[in-house]
Amino acid sequence: MTEPELNEAAVFDEARKLSDPQQRGVLLAAACRGDAALRRRVEELLSLQAEADAHYEETARQAPRAILNALASGVAAPLLATERVGDRIGRYKLLQKLGEGGCGVVYMAGQEESLRRHVALKVIKLGMDTREVIARFEAERQALALMDHPHIAKVLDAGTTEAGRPYFVMELVRGVKLTEFCDQQQMPTVERLKLFAQVCRAVQHAHQKGIIHRDLKPSNVLVTLHDGVPVPKVIDFGIAKATTGQRLTDKTFFTAFEQFLGTPAYMSPEQAEMSGLDIDTRSDIYSLGVLLYELLTGRTPFDARELLRAGFDEMRRTIREQEPARPSTRLSTLLAADLTAVATHRQTAAPKLVNLLRGDLDWIVMKCLEKDRSRRYETANDLAADLQRHLANEPVVARPPTAAYRTRKFVGKHRRSVAAAAAFVILLVGAAVASTLLALRANTQRAAAVQARTEADVQRNRVLTALAAEAASRRDTETQRDRAVQAEQQATAIQQFLLSHVIDAARPNREVGGLGRDVTVRAALDAAEPAIASSFGRQPRVEVAIREALGTSYLHLGDPAKAITQFEKVRALRARLPSEPKLELVSRTSLATAYLTAGRRPDYVQTLEESWQWATNAFGIDALETLSLQGSLGVAYRDVQRPKDALRTLTQGLQHAERARGPEHPETLNLLNALSVTYHVQGDRAAAIPLMERILEIRQRTLGPDDNETTRIMVDLARAYHAAGRWTNAQPLFQTAYDVRRRVNGADSGTTLIAHESFAAALEQVGQLTEAESLWRESLRLRETKYGLDHPASLMPLQSLARLLMRTGRTGEAEKIHRRIHEDARTKYGLAHPETVRTLSVLRNTLTRMERTNEARSLLDEVAAGLSDSKLPDAAVRADILQRLSRVFTQADRPEEAGEISLRAQVAARQATNKSPFSVKPPPSP
Repeated sequence: MTEPELNEAAVFDEARKLSDPQQRGVLLAAACRGDAALRRRVEELLSLQAEADAHYEETARQAPRAILNALASGVAAPLLATERVGDRIGRYKLLQKLGEGGCGVVYMAGQEESLRRHVALKVIKLGMDTREVIARFEAERQALALMDHPHIAKVLDAGTTEAGRPYFVMELVRGVKLTEFCDQQQMPTVERLKLFAQVCRAVQHAHQKGIIHRDLKPSNVLVTLHDGVPVPKVIDFGIAKATTGQRLTDKTFFTAFEQFLGTPAYMSPEQAEMSGLDIDTRSDIYSLGVLLYELLTGRTPFDARELLRAGFDEMRRTIREQEPARPSTRLSTLLAADLTAVATHRQTAAPKLVNLLRGDLDWIVMKCLEKDRSRRYETANDLAADLQRHLANEPVVARPPTAAYRTRKFVGKHRRSVAAAAAFVILLVGAAVASTLLALRANTQRAAAVQARTEADVQRNRVLTALAAEAASRRDTETQRDRAVQAEQQATAIQQFLLSHVIDAARPNREVGGLGRDVTVRAALDAAEPAIASSFGRQPRVEVAIREALGTSYLHLGDPAKAITQFEKVRALRARLPSEPKLELVSRTSLATAYLTAGRRPDYVQTLEESWQWATNAFGIDALETLSLQGSLGVAYRDVQRPKDALRTLTQGLQHAERARGPEHPETLNLLNALSVTYHVQGDRAAAIPLMERILEIRQRTLGPDDNETTRIMVDLARAYHAAGRWTNAQPLFQTAYDVRRRVNGADSGTTLIAHESFAAALEQVGQLTEAESLWRESLRLRETKYGLDHPASLMPLQSLARLLMRTGRTGEAEKIHRRIHEDARTKYGLAHPETVRTLSVLRNTLTRMERTNEARSLLDEVAAGLSDSKLPDAAVRADILQRLSRVFTQADRPEEAGEISLRAQVAARQATNKSPFSVKPPPSP
């Protein structure tokens, strides 16, 4: 027991044999020889073993009692751990055993109630119902329930058997393993790559839902034929792991000592390491690389039988340290008969197959199989995109981009065009030589005449320029004098109006029209508004200035409806005035902002579309004003779920900005940032992250590390890294941005709070709940001190804190916050507003979780009754709100009312579409 080679497993095995704690302590002291870390790990394993033993004893004690109780009540005793073909589990009859895995048995079952169909039913294996295995089984069920993708097997139902063993039901996939299917069909390599790309996109969907498969292999990717078209399905997320820290089961579980999950031949080095290193989505990229290797060569990088024969430690060392041969090299080393068989399955000759793999496909596979996961593809979509580039004869990311390689790829893709271009260049050079000789002779004769004529033109132009400058100077002086007079008249008129209709109205001793000592700004503005038209009916410029000031004040006071009234009147007045593009731009922007604040998104988008077209005519397509509006329009398209229009608009604007302003101009970077965020929102991290990295590098170089724009893009990039599963890249960026803004701008500045809250949200998503709660409470305290708790700026941290409280089981505190938020929305916006319906949904869910279903139902009925069509006059707004309310009724399991409201929403949507289609088309494709 004291030999130097004694390891942790041996110490654990010896110690577990001793039941006496004193004897066990003596053994551990002698075996660990002062190694505190070793002793702590062994003691933890012994504790877990004791917990598992207690679970078995409790099961054995309670089982006879359950059977006796059932017999006493006249009911058949439950089967504790046995199922046979012909038995029923819930609504399903077991028809055929399909197979079994590490902890589950899969049956083909028939559903006869509600819907007749065959399904796959998975139930825990006999003798495997330990606490950790049940928990892992439940994790599989929850992981599958999160996903909805045509190439991932869908979960249809779940429950527990009469014996209390969990099961779940999913669609029955009648298919064969991916590799077997491809060989049976003798699919060429190109078709195999296309099929494999669909598997990559399915895995990407799982990753976006925060799920890692961790056991991707041919038997977990089945292929079926739908109308003659092969369709892959990824199955068996039995050892899936949540990457975002979300809890997939309420039971705890641990992986037993020196037990690791997965299949050795397809296992990533970090899985084999068993060092506590967090497994992220790039582990699945490695397994996809092994699967691709097998599709191409018919072999895995490391032979499975050799791995098992080598023993546990040597198998792990091989996976972690040994570099596999490239696919083309592996084929070259096969026996002639084996190589011919592999090539036949791919409908090609052996030498041609080796040449096909040598190059791009070698690079792509080996990038997936990198030992260092930071050098693999970041996402499964990146891998699929590189395969698509290979199929399109374009340069692949996996291969070093030498000039010769890129040239060869271009020529390979455009052979005919290159040949035609070469012939044209030869003709062009010959024609150029001939024309040059003739031109030189003519130019010599023309030069003398041109020189004499040029000297006379220069003298005449000088005289004309001097006269034009004098006339322009005189006109500018007169124009400035006229503008100064107009500005003075406007200022005097505005001052008199404010004194007589706003300030004077607050005099307590005023006999008529006085509003009293405690008059509010809103009341004073409401009282003054009717006098504007009568006071300045013949001074439209002054009326425009006052109404713009009034609209801006209403907007700041949180009354966007009254702001819209003023800005719409301003727009009508400006239509009758001489054109002043700069001032009209301000008016249009103010109106759009008011529409957005009021929740009238269709009007917001339409106003931006009209303004962008107007700016194009007024300032030009490359003007800063036009580019700024184009960026705002692209973001608006993104926010109303029009991704194609958003990408087209932002890409077009970026091209104009780069051409007219250069790649590092602030407006260029603004458009580039909007485009990157749009990619990020749509889940295309592969496109978003490089753009954000480029912006950050430029901002740091041109503005410095402490500038607000630098830290803003730092936060955006951190969010993208986090969404892509790269928390180690994201966390330092979040921390740096927060620290810099706190130091430069102060703890309570708006920019600091944004970085503060982004960091809090990310910490919450990765499961660091204590740290996240501390940040949310600090943010709420700062916002409450600066703005007040009822201010809209305090809403986001308040909602986030309530969400975290719900997540940690403090439903009472959360319910108080959600109720306050909903009541504030009703008071501020009324029932006919999307925000009110959104807060209703959150509060209803909270009450339901607290089992206060009657109260939740009454609240929903009250809001629904108040949303009559007569109170929702605008068809587009009515459609939006009713559709949201329909979803709330669906969540509340009230399908009939949900369907009725959804029908009203569809009618309103058709009315909105037929009433007034947009007068301006989206920007054309660049």
